[in-house]
Amino acid sequence: MGEGTVSQNEIDDIINSLTGGGFDDGGGGGSGDILGSESGSLDDLGLNNLTSSISTTSGKNSQPKKKEELDTENIPLLLDVKMKLSVVLGTSRKPIGDVIDIGKGSIVELDRYVEDDVDVYINDQLVGKGQIVVLDDEYGIKITKILNPVKKGKFIK
Repeated sequence: MGEGTVSQNEIDDIINSLTGGGFDDGGGGGSGDILGSESGSLDDLGLNNLTSSISTTSGKNSQPKKKEELDTENIPLLLDVKMKLSVVLGTSRKPIGDVIDIGKGSIVELDRYVEDDVDVYINDQLVGKGQIVVLDDEYGIKITKILNPVKKGKFIK
């Protein structure tokens, strides 16, 4: 071998001197018996316990819980959390020049008709559609459709 290199036989001799000869059948490149002729079985190395513990931890019990099985006792703590509800009447795309010209009294045409439902967002997530209503002197929204409905009370006892 060249200078600075170690042969497989030299590596085997070093391992044998450190382990008391338990790995004397290396044979170069892993083609031999890693346990050696005197070491016995897998159980001598504790590998049977390792494989049995792996098989029990990777069984059905280690699967993540489904949504239906989640612990719901803390859900009532969230019921008072405030969320932002927004209603979008419509949108419009304009060139920068037109936007700069917008001033008091300008009329901006939207992409919806008067009878169209408006979008209802909760925390910037579209959750439904609704109609604008007037209650006394204030506007309100009448929900007409819930998108991707979450079953009410599903997680609440």
